[in-house]
Amino acid sequence: MAISMDTIVKLPPAKKVLIILVVVFVIVGLYGYLAYLPQREEIRHLSDQRDKLLKDLNESRAVARNLEKFEAEVAELERRDSRKRSPSFRTSERFQSC
Repeated sequence: MAISMDTIVKLPPAKKVLIILVVVFVIVGLYGYLAYLPQREEIRHLSDQRDKLLKDLNESRAVARNLEKFEAEVAELERRDSRKRSPSFRTSERFQSC
């Protein structure tokens, strides 16, 4: 049985509405499957990437806020370390020269 425009025109209005609704649902379903779902996956991936970058940014900002404090601590530790090493080097140099 071939479907022609003549057979569709002769159908009752309820069946015409049903055919239109089926066609609309098929179009919407194809759009969702072919266009929306891949974009949604990309959006999810980009959102995860954005969240990671924001976390890294916040950590960097926290380090930048405390940078002077950290530099002062490093300088203090280096100074303490050099004080501890200096006498031992001198002592070892004395024993080597003997």
